[in-house]
Amino acid sequence: MAIMIDFTKSIRPNSIHSRSVRGTGSVVYRDSESVIRTAPRTCPHRGGNLELGRVEKNGCVSCPYHHRMIEGTPVRMSNGIAWYGDSITPPALPEWSDPDFKTFEYTREIISDPSVMLENLLDHEHVDAVHAFSLKRGTSPRIVKIFGDPRTNHGYALYDYGGGFLLENEFWLPWTNVLRFKLKHNVLCLWSSLTPLETPNNNTLAMHFRVSRNGDYKWVPNCVLAWINDFVLSEDRRIVKDIDGDFVGTLSDPADSFVSLYREMKKKYDPMAR
Repeated sequence: MAIMIDFTKSIRPNSIHSRSVRGTGSVVYRDSESVIRTAPRTCPHRGGNLELGRVEKNGCVSCPYHHRMIEGTPVRMSNGIAWYGDSITPPALPEWSDPDFKTFEYTREIISDPSVMLENLLDHEHVDAVHAFSLKRGTSPRIVKIFGDPRTNHGYALYDYGGGFLLENEFWLPWTNVLRFKLKHNVLCLWSSLTPLETPNNNTLAMHFRVSRNGDYKWVPNCVLAWINDFVLSEDRRIVKDIDGDFVGTLSDPADSFVSLYREMKKKYDPMAR
């Protein structure tokens, strides 16, 4: 399972990150050569807590219980992003290397299950019901295209709202999403990846964003775009914060087709998924 380690910028050299990625049983650290590594959360010798360990000059973690040296495994890097696991990672987006686009990134912690949050991102119909920044009430887009490719764990949907406004929505299993808002030549691209964090209630995730935009959007300050995104997330949290596990219910409406595709692909990707 490929999980993006989206808090790597906050890891000081030679220090253990205090948060563990749920499901990996690992801690994350950056060695003196700035290589990002993972190590077991507990020492295999006598179970010492390596979150309290120390990163040595040789790149190993020194266990605080007996000073045993544990060699961490380098994390795979792709397009400047750290990924943990061995499945397919999302490819680089064309906006990241296009000089006509400005890009910035940041991370937020959210109280939600990652599957719930991703289904929320894929559900285009909720925008009109939940968000103050939605289109005119009752606006229903035309579904132009929806498809999934199990070879790359990738799903894609295209919606046409009319008047030159298009919405592209993509996902890569398990928890990566891209939204592109296109108004004629203006493009606002919101890339997000969800990392489940090990917490007492196991209902916390880190959302890492890369926001790219051109045209008229290019001149909007980063802080303004981040504030708008945070506001939209706060509206989503009112809806999803109390839902434990996956959304349930019958997905029978054509508007549910992209979420249905995600669920179908997720079952094949992870047979234990509900």
